[in-house]
Amino acid sequence: MLAAQPKTAGATNSLGLAQFNRQEDYGVVWEGFIKVPADGLYQFALESDDGSVLLIDGDTVIDNDGPHEMAKQEGLIALRQGFHRFRLAFFQRGGATGLRLNWGLPGQPMRGVDRSILFR
Repeated sequence: MLAAQPKTAGATNSLGLAQFNRQEDYGVVWEGFIKVPADGLYQFALESDDGSVLLIDGDTVIDNDGPHEMAKQEGLIALRQGFHRFRLAFFQRGGATGLRLNWGLPGQPMRGVDRSILFR
């Protein structure tokens, strides 16, 4: 992802893209903490159009970067119960747009990462 100076900064309770009221040529970085309910090996699935990168505690869990149509990448990370530093970077060029982040324990249904587990 290209480094750029932010035009705006603020807090949000959602990973939704509609709140930014843009269709193309923008980037967003969400930073905060994710609350993990129990020790375990967690699976994350990041789907985006265009690029996205997920880091937890500074480690890259999923690198789905680059301009592309909707594409999903998955990654695993061992996490202990409690709070972990969370960073999700996304950019949108032209055309269609989309971003979804799900998580869960392997072998169990995955659910969306939402405000119930995100903290700042």
